[in-house]
Amino acid sequence: MSFSPEALAAISLIALVLTIAIAFWRKMNPGIVAFGVTLIVGIMAGIPTKQLIAGFNSNLFVILLGAAFFATISQINGTLELLAKKVVNAVGTKAHLVPFAMFFVGILLAGSGPGTVPGIALCAIFSAPLSRALKTDPLVIGYGGQLGAIVGGMAPWCATGIVSSTLSADAGFGSLVMTTFMTYLVGCFIFFLVVYFALKGWNIKADHINRSEKLPAFNFNQRITLLATVVMIAVVIVFKTNIGLTCFVVGSVLCAFGVVKMEECIKKISW
Repeated sequence: MSFSPEALAAISLIALVLTIAIAFWRKMNPGIVAFGVTLIVGIMAGIPTKQLIAGFNSNLFVILLGAAFFATISQINGTLELLAKKVVNAVGTKAHLVPFAMFFVGILLAGSGPGTVPGIALCAIFSAPLSRALKTDPLVIGYGGQLGAIVGGMAPWCATGIVSSTLSADAGFGSLVMTTFMTYLVGCFIFFLVVYFALKGWNIKADHINRSEKLPAFNFNQRITLLATVVMIAVVIVFKTNIGLTCFVVGSVLCAFGVVKMEECIKKISW
């Protein structure tokens, strides 16, 4: 059975939507489901299996896997969580600045490696209880973190930013990494300001902040993780090395020195 190019395009689009829907409905890994659906659509289109496999971007896969592996290290040993709490706590008694702090935290969490989607989830963990403690509209603080995570995820070394720059280059537009990042930064910050003033974020009162919990100092492993993150980013920017392979090297060194167990990192990777 042969199909016209238009029909195949429509079938491919429908297959993509069904793949996502089935994965969410049955709690399945969408990537693995997509592999199977690709084979079926490829057979319908008369595309040889060898050609389908050749279309798999192995470089992008290595980059995403390396970034995910490195990001799990700072999540497992609590570096990200403590760093985010310290940033929010740094606003002191000026509670009206908490939403701005959450915007920065969002950039920090997503931009440290996980990317936009994990960054959004991590921000929700902090913004929800913080909003309750401040007795304010959760959207004021929540939007700050979510929009910040969108910006952070577009960093050149993050999964979301990597996908964006790779697809841009493949489409013939060149690598627009920094242009895209700055566009998202300005756009999301303007959107955040609109939400902040619309929901009267300046009315957040400092007397609702719970200061009873004293945040601990970074332990040795967490300090090493922060240093390794800075080194990884510097190496990628200065020496133009492959982001994924660099993450694997730096992450493996951290595991070798016992900062975290490599088995835990592998289990935590979002396959």
